[in-house]
Amino acid sequence: ERGTTGFRVGCRPAWPADLDGTAPLLEDGTQDPEFASYPNPTPASATYCGVDFQTAELIMEGDGAGQFYAADAVLNQVTVLDTRDNDPGWTVTGTMGDFQAGTPGTDPSFSGDQLGWEPLADDTDPIPGSDYDQAVTAGPIVDPNTPGGLGDGATLASAEPGAGRGIAKLDARLKLLIPVSVFSGNYTGTLTIPAS
Repeated sequence: ERGTTGFRVGCRPAWPADLDGTAPLLEDGTQDPEFASYPNPTPASATYCGVDFQTAELIMEGDGAGQFYAADAVLNQVTVLDTRDNDPGWTVTGTMGDFQAGTPGTDPSFSGDQLGWEPLADDTDPIPGSDYDQAVTAGPIVDPNTPGGLGDGATLASAEPGAGRGIAKLDARLKLLIPVSVFSGNYTGTLTIPAS
C-alpha cells in the first residue's frame, strides 16, 4: 500500500483472479467476510497473495520440447483505487525473485526470468455513486525464459497523468518454464508488485 491519501493497492488473497468484479463467495453463497471491502482494498488486503502452479508437465512438442517443464496459473486480482485530486497517474510493476527449493545458496534454485505473464487490466468499473473513471493500460507481454524479463521487473499496468480517477482491476495469465536440468522438488518464489 502506498501511503498517499486517496491511493490504495490491494489484492485478493488465495483466490483465482477474474475481471468480472465478483467478490468471492463462501460455499453457502454468502460473501466471504475477508473481502467485505471489495472492490475497495483496505490495508489488511494489501498482503501476501499466493499462486499455486501445481505440477509442471514436460513440453513434448514445439518450442522447448524436451527442454522445459511448463505450468500455468493466474495472478490473484490486484485492485488499484485512486481518488487523488491531482490525478498524477500510477504504475504497478512486478519483479520475480529466484525460485528456491529450500535454503538460498545451498538448495536448488532457478531464475525468476523463467516466469512470464500476459497482463490484463479492466478500468470500466467507476467508483459507485461517482463519475470517477480512469483509462488504464495493461503492460506488455513478457515471455517466460527471457533474460531481463520478470526477474528484472516489468509493468503490470499503468495510468497516465490526467487519465482520470477510479478503480482498476488487474491480473495476468502466468506461464512458468522450468529447465529440465533443475532438480525436482517443491519450489517457491516471491513476485513483488509495488505501485508508484
